[in-house]
Amino acid sequence: MSDVPIVSISKLERAEEEMARAQEMQPPQDDGWSIKSAAEGDEGKATEIAERILAKVAREREVIAAKRYVAEQKIAGIEQWLAGQETSMEAAVAWLHILLQTFFQDFPPPHGKSLSLPSGKLKSTKARPTTEKNEDAAREFIRRQGLEAMEKYFKVSDPAIDWKTFNKDIEFAAGGEAVYKPTGEIMEITRDFDDGHTETDLVKRRVEPPTPEIFSIETFETSPLEEAE
Repeated sequence: MSDVPIVSISKLERAEEEMARAQEMQPPQDDGWSIKSAAEGDEGKATEIAERILAKVAREREVIAAKRYVAEQKIAGIEQWLAGQETSMEAAVAWLHILLQTFFQDFPPPHGKSLSLPSGKLKSTKARPTTEKNEDAAREFIRRQGLEAMEKYFKVSDPAIDWKTFNKDIEFAAGGEAVYKPTGEIMEITRDFDDGHTETDLVKRRVEPPTPEIFSIETFETSPLEEAE
């Protein structure tokens, strides 16, 4: 980590120098010592000693604040350095990922959809569609179906939607839109606004994956090549 930025500690050094000059004013730390006894009962001397101790407390607090400042600056510098390293390395890994994916496509494994190598495993899995749902639109849709639907799809002890029951009455059209099986209608909520425009929210929809297969890489914690080195 030779290129990690180094933060100047001059502020901390100045504060510590002030502390060193204040050490001679530090009173003995035993049960018998007090400001009154040190001043031999003289109020003027006692006030002077109290002021010196108070000044020492102030300097110690300055040192603590300075150390905290230096630590925060060093941490910020290291985090900035790490972010730069991660960005650079992630770009390199992305390029290597493409090379391995191309290799996997050019030389597919003879059995199954995975290839084990000494440093890890390359594999391809079937991509599955994902679903997106809009809770607010779903609530409004259920309300518009009437009391029977509300009693069926809203939990009795919880205002949340009972999606397990609700999903049984949902199927998807070719375009991914959700269809309410009891009525055959597209499950969407259209809202009209005072300025004349309308907005439509889908209750639920199915999103097809961009590719039929998903290529992934699994690396082992320790590479045999690293052990050999």
